[in-house]
Amino acid sequence: MKKLLLITAILCYILSATAQWQWINPMPPETHYKSVAHVTEQTYVTMGESLILKTQDEGRTWTQTEHPPVTNLNKVLFVNAETGFVVGDDGLLLKSSDGGDSWQEMNTGTKSSFWDVYFVNEQLGFISANAGQVFKTIDGGKNWTQQEMPDVWQHLRLIKFFDENTGYVASMHGLFAKTINGGEVWKVVEEELSFYYIYDMHLVDAQTILLASYGGIFKSTDGGETWQEKLAPSDEEIEAFSFINETTGYALGQLSRIYKTTDGGETWVNTNLLPDYFVSNVMEKGIAFGSEHTGIVVCWDNITWLDMQANAYDTPVQTIITQDLRDAAFTNDTTIVAVGRGLIAQSNTNGRTWSIQAPVQFGDYYYKIHFINENIGFSVGENFAPNIKKGVIIKTIDGGNNWELNFAIEQELRDVHFVNLDTGYVVGSGGTIYKTTNGGNEWVAQDSGVEVSLNSVFFTDTKTGYACGMGGTIIQTTNGGDTWTIASTPTTDAMFAISFFNDSIGFASVRGWGMAKTINAGKNWTWFRLPGSRNRIMRDMVFTSEKDGYIAGWDYLFTTNDGGETWELEQLSGGASISGIAVRNKNTIIGVGHKGTILRKYTGPEETPIDEEEDNSPTNIKFPDSETITFSVYPNPFSHVINIKGTFKENSCLIEIYDLNGRRLLDRNYSTASGNLTIDTSGLNAGVYLLRITDGATISTHKIVKTHR
Repeated sequence: MKKLLLITAILCYILSATAQWQWINPMPPETHYKSVAHVTEQTYVTMGESLILKTQDEGRTWTQTEHPPVTNLNKVLFVNAETGFVVGDDGLLLKSSDGGDSWQEMNTGTKSSFWDVYFVNEQLGFISANAGQVFKTIDGGKNWTQQEMPDVWQHLRLIKFFDENTGYVASMHGLFAKTINGGEVWKVVEEELSFYYIYDMHLVDAQTILLASYGGIFKSTDGGETWQEKLAPSDEEIEAFSFINETTGYALGQLSRIYKTTDGGETWVNTNLLPDYFVSNVMEKGIAFGSEHTGIVVCWDNITWLDMQANAYDTPVQTIITQDLRDAAFTNDTTIVAVGRGLIAQSNTNGRTWSIQAPVQFGDYYYKIHFINENIGFSVGENFAPNIKKGVIIKTIDGGNNWELNFAIEQELRDVHFVNLDTGYVVGSGGTIYKTTNGGNEWVAQDSGVEVSLNSVFFTDTKTGYACGMGGTIIQTTNGGDTWTIASTPTTDAMFAISFFNDSIGFASVRGWGMAKTINAGKNWTWFRLPGSRNRIMRDMVFTSEKDGYIAGWDYLFTTNDGGETWELEQLSGGASISGIAVRNKNTIIGVGHKGTILRKYTGPEETPIDEEEDNSPTNIKFPDSETITFSVYPNPFSHVINIKGTFKENSCLIEIYDLNGRRLLDRNYSTASGNLTIDTSGLNAGVYLLRITDGATISTHKIVKTHR
């Protein structure tokens, strides 16, 4: 009987009209977050490289918003509770009129990269761009005109207006310009400020300006004519501001330090809230406060909520699967099974919710999965431990609920393909090929004629098959694998996937976006490049009909609906790194990959929302309601000891630590009299764990990372 150990509380409700990729796991995803904006009360919006997220509980939980496919987003701004804007490269401007729930692309008439956006009101707005460009709208973003600027070439990274007349622009390298007539005329105040690398700007009033820079915080009270140093940490540059009124604001430093001012930027005090290097030590961080005490910090791959009054912070991530996933397959219209690093995961809701199954003890890494029908499936992989056979085949006969070791060999195995219920093949390192003719009861080695690793195998019928691998190798058979011949290919680069539309037309993916194609059943292969120019490894290929096909790798998906004559490139959201795809009836596409990434694209009829309460599994670990999370867990990552700080309701609380297979490794009650708990984890190996805090009726779950034994 299948034992569900952990079930994600991530629910993804998608309307049929949506053709957008949705992040299922993790949420929020690990992507390059650059900017965050406070919308109203507990609502914030942040954006990564190619996705926009929204929270309505001050950052405890996040949902993906509805927006067109986009890349390279740079800044988000909200004018009021309903109206917001996002800018990015290639003249990209998105507008929301519903508080960030959905976004529409606006025509700007330019391909310039937009760095910053500022709206004085719903109608009057400005954008700063590459090569000294400034654009202006007076109709809420419908039309834009380029402003006359002095002869400057620097990229204008910042633009801010105090009112409809007075505004400022700045480049990262010190150019500073001013307008007093709504952008009609701009005057360069400084061609190169004495301090440089300007990251953010805040206007206290029309003449009082604060700049965050490499050298610290600088203030001008005369419209930028002169500057005074107000904060100069010796080891930290200042990268972002957030003010809640004229006098009270916060600044975020490179090392994660948060500084506070209560006198309009005249003096600053380190709040000592976040440990040094808590967020990534990279440029392009964001900070936004909705009140004097609560705010959000975003950086390279991290979103952190802050409670200054409680001296608490956390980086809640709604995720269960954190290990790499390599492949996935549908067993029926709603059930999907995914495999990866030491785990098998399953969804019975067409990919909307997932569970990790009971640990499979037969392998450390599963590379491929193949289902013959709704019940019978195979997966192949390898063991990393010494003194045991490396290659493993596991089998299920109940749709993936239970798995048993089917076969083990010395060579690691990379792919599996079955022609029918009885006949199947596996391939792996050193030219390994094994065949079964009785549904996996016995496996017999075949002579491939090559010694390179074989990565993929595909049969068009019981006799005709193909395999590809390293060094541009393609081998084929016309007698069920009794003999294999080496095909002449146009490349020596590694090949990772091979598949056929029909008996004649097939493709093999080549390292670096190359493809090998045959139109005569493998007699000849020609090379061509998929659209785009970036170097990617296309790891998986699925053809669902003689016309429709999909190729996936890293953060890209290629689709064809004409039998491979033409291919359309689609960049996946959030910089996803995809290794495997599963497709069902063209309505549902699932992508799985790095660090438990699961993406879903659904274009079918409207789906019924999933009721989380329907899950009655006694071992189900759910994420708590947002208002119950009152604890900060630090440092994280940690080496030996982890601290828990917060306002406890009871005199004692239960601390539990689980591994990612659901095994409970620590179960202990701690006194909460001091308000601070210290948990010794010296008995745990380095790795990723789930920490569960039970304080009366309050339950809080946190992902923690231990770096040393």
